Amino acid sequence: MLGLGVGQAIQGRWKSRGWIFTFGELAAFGMIVAASAESDLDENLVGALGVAGWGSLLGLHVWEVADAIVVPGRYNRRVRDLRVKAGLPVNASSFQFDDVRGRTRDLSTGAVIELTFRF
Repeated sequence: MLGLGVGQAIQGRWKSRGWIFTFGELAAFGMIVAASAESDLDENLVGALGVAGWGSLLGLHVWEVADAIVVPGRYNRRVRDLRVKAGLPVNASSFQFDDVRGRTRDLSTGAVIELTFRF
């Protein structure tokens, strides 16, 4: 919720996508400041600049939060599927809650019970 690509930086993805949010939100904030500053600009231009700045800031922030929430799950799912396909052990913390292969999760303790059959 902080913005400026902080979530992507924490996840180690700032170079791939976080920089877009950092520089995009700074540019949007610059438009807002320019629109609110006393200037000799046309009133319509100032209004358009303010609307564009606030719209960009809002749009980028919603995209940023969604990206920080959705992308790690997709990545983890791809890694888990590749590990299963390769026959490698799967880390217990990567289990899905809705897994129907005998895996259950006790939400009160965080413990994982696994039942695996290999033929």
